[in-house]
Amino acid sequence: MKRFFAVVPLAAAFSLGIMLTTSCSKSSDGGAGGGVTLNIPNMTATVSGTTAAAMSEVKRSYASESMQQQSGMLFTGTAPSNALVSSVFGMVKSFVTNAKTADSFSCMIEVLANNGLIKTDGTAAIFSDDQSSEFKAKFIIKSSGSTLQNFKMYTCNASGISNELYVEGGMSGNNMSYTMKFDFGTTLKGFMAVDGNWNGMNWSTKSLTMETSIGSGGSIVSKFLINQSTDNMFFKGTLNTGSSATTFQIYSKFALLGNSPATYAMGAGSMKHSGNSVTDAIGHWDATGTSAGTSTYATDVSAATYFPTNIAFTGDMTSGQTWDCQVGSASEVKVSTLNSATIKAIQSCMENQQ
Repeated sequence: MKRFFAVVPLAAAFSLGIMLTTSCSKSSDGGAGGGVTLNIPNMTATVSGTTAAAMSEVKRSYASESMQQQSGMLFTGTAPSNALVSSVFGMVKSFVTNAKTADSFSCMIEVLANNGLIKTDGTAAIFSDDQSSEFKAKFIIKSSGSTLQNFKMYTCNASGISNELYVEGGMSGNNMSYTMKFDFGTTLKGFMAVDGNWNGMNWSTKSLTMETSIGSGGSIVSKFLINQSTDNMFFKGTLNTGSSATTFQIYSKFALLGNSPATYAMGAGSMKHSGNSVTDAIGHWDATGTSAGTSTYATDVSAATYFPTNIAFTGDMTSGQTWDCQVGSASEVKVSTLNSATIKAIQSCMENQQ
């Protein structure tokens, strides 16, 4: 079984997706059925409003410039001369790409529950790889009919890292919360949390927090927050390398334009940053990406506070968020027994989130 690990949460989604789909050629056409139809909100779905701009569809840096959707390959043509627009969009797009990991997990959980492979009464279900039985995933879901109450997911490696990934989410009234933690040993840890109000069709508010710790003892720590409303987005972040000379702080707020995937764009905005002997350097741009003397959000950005420079990683797994990789009395499903329709649905989950 081929597995991929990287310094972003998205790698964990691919690890699980690969395990659940690489047995496609030997899967049977039988399998469970008659599951409960769950509808777990996409973390990158639309925030309702006049523009209905979605996090997952912020794919242009501004209205006049076409962008590729892959993070890190942002411009299809010549990059704009405005470095502020390019850097702000690049960072936001990168974080949104990682946030789409949540949608991959939610989609896979829906597929497994809808096919009756995971009960929704809180009974644990475990899936293991046929080839080595080293990589396992455990799911626990509770729902009231088709209404999600909460879910948890654990992954582990029986012959190496004992606890690689923990995911949980739940609905309380209109509030939807989602937490993901990954731990690849002392040199790489990560934490992501999404929180907001879900009205059954769209988000009305939504925020995303991400933290990473890299190096022994967390020698490099970063924290970023994205908050999305109906027609604008702000984000702030700090990268702490242990040296004040290389600590970086940023705050930006900008408009969200468009009303469809073909027209979504990052509009006019402002940004300020400090670090590397620079203090509160401020810049603005208009809806075309051209440098401007001010913007609608200039006052907000100027008055905003950064995260502190001495941030510490807060996403370590706690009691109840780890799993010893033991099956116990839970049911265990070998991925080769998944029917072809389930395999195809899980593959679609992965493809739609790339």
